[in-house]
Amino acid sequence: MSALQSALASAWLAFLIGPAAAAVVTTHEAGTGVTIFSNVAARPASVVVTGGMHASHGRTSAQLRASNGGASTATTFPRVAAADQLVRDNDRKKILQDELATELQAVQDAAARGEAADVMHRHESNVAALRRELGAAH
Repeated sequence: MSALQSALASAWLAFLIGPAAAAVVTTHEAGTGVTIFSNVAARPASVVVTGGMHASHGRTSAQLRASNGGASTATTFPRVAAADQLVRDNDRKKILQDELATELQAVQDAAARGEAADVMHRHESNVAALRRELGAAH
């Protein structure tokens, strides 16, 4: 094997095993006791909630939202007005009811065509799942 071939083979091998041999960074989050294993070092401005104040420079949630352009943080997300949530819930229920009607029709059509048992089972499973979802969508 020539020197060039050897160098190319070594470079190719290093390329292939490089990601597997990457260093593992261990980070312990203060206040939560959570240990994070990653191949990327944690950002120094990570936010940890500690009794209403955040570890990132001791600022409150409102101060953090103001400093990050009003974006939601873990303490404010998600907050939806009750009226908006009711509209969303009703939309979801309507979609599930429409899907249930479609699947019930598919069961009838499949039975009329004499479809195979696995096709019938799939439609019946879909009907059962949609009924469970509708039961949980109160």
